[in-house]
Amino acid sequence: MGCASWVLNPVSSNTTCWGNTGYTTVMLYGVYSIISGNNAGYVQGSRGTTYFAKYQSFGIPSQTIAAIDIY
Repeated sequence: MGCASWVLNPVSSNTTCWGNTGYTTVMLYGVYSIISGNNAGYVQGSRGTTYFAKYQSFGIPSQTIAAIDIY
């Protein structure tokens, strides 16, 4: 089952869905795309920090994401 269109989707072979305001540490391997839904914030990964605004979809260099912050 896929993620709902209004949640944050860090896309990898094991896509996860995030949808509430806050900061959390994670270990998401091989993330190569961000679909932000109605969320804004940033992800901290092995290649640095990537900020995202609401309703964005874009590719990123494949990396391990260690933290997610949704505003």
